[in-house]
This record gives sequence, C-alpha cells and structure tokens, in this order.
Amino acid sequence: MRNLSLLAILCILMLSFNTANAELGLGVTVKGGSLGIGADITKSITEKINVRAGMTQYTYGMDGEMAEDSVSYAGDFNLSNWSVLADYHPWGGVFRLSLGMMGNGNEIEATIKPTNEKTIGDRTYTIDEQGSLTTLIDWGSMAPYFGLGWGNAAEAGKGLGFNIDMGAMYQNSPNVKMTGVGMIAPSVRNAENIQKDLEGAKVWAVFSIGLSYSF
Repeated sequence: MRNLSLLAILCILMLSFNTANAELGLGVTVKGGSLGIGADITKSITEKINVRAGMTQYTYGMDGEMAEDSVSYAGDFNLSNWSVLADYHPWGGVFRLSLGMMGNGNEIEATIKPTNEKTIGDRTYTIDEQGSLTTLIDWGSMAPYFGLGWGNAAEAGKGLGFNIDMGAMYQNSPNVKMTGVGMIAPSVRNAENIQKDLEGAKVWAVFSIGLSYSF
C-alpha cells in the first residue's frame, strides 16, 4: 500500500507537469520481468531526457519435499519494488541509458518441518514434537539502479510501442533471520553461516519487456 501511494503521488506530479508542457510527451507502460509484473509512467523533460516512476510486484509460491532429509518445505518468494529513474536517449532515438533509485521490498520466507516420526533410543518423537524452522531473507530498503534499454514511452503522439529494460539493482547483502520451535529450534544458529554464504548476493539482475502507450 505504501508503494502504491508513492507511485500515485509521482503520477499526479507528472500529469500536472504534462499539462503545463503540452509539447512534451507522456506515456504509460505495462511490463513484466525479473522483478515481477507492474507499470511505469514516463514523462519527457527534454527531447533526450525522460523521468520514469514505476512499481512491480509478484509472489512465487514454493512447496515440496526433500525425501533424502525427510523434511517438507513451504514458503513464498515475494517481489515488491518501486522505482524513480531518469532515462537519457543520447541520440534522441529509442536507445536509452537509465539511472535512479529503487525501493526494495523483496524477501524470501520459508518453513521446513519433518515428514516422519523420529526414533532416538527408546523414544519416538512425533512430527509436532520435532517442530519446525522458519527462515526469512530480505535486503536493504533502497538500492541504486543502472541499466540500458530500448523504446521511448514518452514520445509524444507515438501511440503503442514496445519497451525493453536490462540492468542491475545494487542492493545490500541479505539479512537472514531464523526462528524455530521444538527439537529443531537449536538449528537457528545456522542463520549466521547462511548469511555469510550469501554475503556476495548484492546485485539483482533486472530484465523486463513492456507494452507502452504514448500520448
């Protein structure tokens, strides 16, 4: 909801700017890619420079079993991002360079639990007694973005067009938090090791394809 409110404010500002500068273009884009599904609104400032605001979201459900470890897992990979970018068209055509900031709400949350009873010595432990382990992985809330692309969604009077973006979002190293209940609870100590293993995961590849309409 917070991301949607910010995007709405930016869109209103762009629409207001377009009213005062009727000779410049305004466009909207529906897109999908590595950050999910969403939309952009693009406003031309000069013949070669546009500003763009957008939001993308998507949730991937994950569930299954690891038979060799006798555990099941269930969780979600939640994508949620907003962006404020400047697009520079160096030759005034469709090729562009993009630079800006992205709000990063991406996170992975998953819970594992045993699928079978477990016998230790003379005692058999039920699935509930063995417990469960939940892991949450998230990143910093803001990330700079640099990329390139093709298409000019704000080319005045163009109508329909295609847009492609390729780039990278430079995020902080992920934070790993683990909580557990039952016999499996002591495994939360592995969170520190997992975080160290993911320390280098600071770049998120961005790719999207969109369909735009320019006014």
